[in-house]
Amino acid sequence: MNIVVFENAGIQISKAAQWFFEQNPGLETKFLLVLDKSIRYIKNNPL
Repeated sequence: MNIVVFENAGIQISKAAQWFFEQNPGLETKFLLVLDKSIRYIKNNPL
C-alpha cells in the first residue's frame, strides 16, 4: 500500500512543524516523528 501526501497537506505539515518549533524548539521533531510513525501504521494497517 502506498501513501500519497498531497502538496497542500505537505504545506500544512510544514506550517504545523514551524508552529511547534515556535512554541518550543525541538518539539517540531517530536511532531514529525509521531506523524511519520502514524503514516507507517496506516500504511501497514490500511483497514
